[in-house]
Amino acid sequence: TSAEKPTPDEIEKVLEEIAHQSLHQKNQEHGEKDWQKDVTYDDTFAQSVSPFKTIGELRENIEKSLTEEKERRARDKDRIRFVEKLVETSTLLLPSILAETEIEKRITGIKVDLEARKMSWEDFLAKEGKSETELRTSWHKDIEKETKASFLLTEIAKKEKVKADPEKILSETESLLNY
Repeated sequence: TSAEKPTPDEIEKVLEEIAHQSLHQKNQEHGEKDWQKDVTYDDTFAQSVSPFKTIGELRENIEKSLTEEKERRARDKDRIRFVEKLVETSTLLLPSILAETEIEKRITGIKVDLEARKMSWEDFLAKEGKSETELRTSWHKDIEKETKASFLLTEIAKKEKVKADPEKILSETESLLNY
């Protein structure tokens, strides 16, 4: 799947976001409306916000990054459609305990996040406008699909003898731990 190239407007929007973030990082006061008039997108700007020497190099890098992001999103869409079709046409039956286990894991994860944000489970439920039972019910179908997809993809990987690259696993694990 090929994605379209980013438009000049998309590149300018990223430049504006970079400039805005740069002002915030420097703790410079600026009006939310007119701050752009004080920013000139030139080589000096490029050097102050990036490792690039010219604004042209910065724009090229932004264009490359946006293109890669669009391509990744297009591939992800294709993958999602494939997995959805795979699950839809599958005759795999899952024991209900698997979905319940996954729901418990999700709830535990949310509770840990809430605790870190000093928010209670009850406040979360109130914000969601659901009881715990309603929340569990609303998640059940999606979790069942996700669990089926996981089983099916694992089985395909076994049959096709797909092996994960240990270096990539280590790199991703380090990245997650650093995050």
